[in-house]
Amino acid sequence: MFKPGKAVEGAHQLTAVVENLATGLQGSPSSVYNFNIYTALPVTIMDDVGSSQTALVNNAITDDATPTLSGSLITGLLSSEELAIYDTVNGVTSKLGTAIINGLTWSYTPEVALADGSHVLMAAIQARGSSDVAKTHIASSSTTIVVDTNPGVPSQAVNISTLEMGAKARYIMLRFSPKARSESLIARIYLRLWGL
Repeated sequence: MFKPGKAVEGAHQLTAVVENLATGLQGSPSSVYNFNIYTALPVTIMDDVGSSQTALVNNAITDDATPTLSGSLITGLLSSEELAIYDTVNGVTSKLGTAIINGLTWSYTPEVALADGSHVLMAAIQARGSSDVAKTHIASSSTTIVVDTNPGVPSQAVNISTLEMGAKARYIMLRFSPKARSESLIARIYLRLWGL
């Protein structure tokens, strides 16, 4: 067994030969063994639907049910490899599909719209045809997004826990339990109280 030193990221080729230490003469070399070393797999998730189109950060809420994932590679994939996209919903991880690779850039847009709710998305380089997220060569960090294709209809139920009125009844302070998801929701409730 031979253990080489630390190799740099990128494409590598290995061959082995038998050598006579006394004469330096070598036998026939082995066939070439190709492999890649990856140390990172950066991913951008893009909302490209509606009036607000932007890159999505972790825990972002989006109205785009088919967000585009993209990134770049340090080297081209081997013929035996693919770049797969995984989605975890309620603790269950499934393979959405494989990315389209053009040179050293790649992208993936889901063919089937993601259901409303929380999704944990991740890209991974793995053996072609695999669906086992535990056997990837390298995986990106995961990003959680919340798909909400009906933002005008709040999905969060709230209960009024306390109500405080100003001394001259010029304002009403509401406190919610659980906390309302957005300031706009609170503002609409204020307006309804005043009949506006």
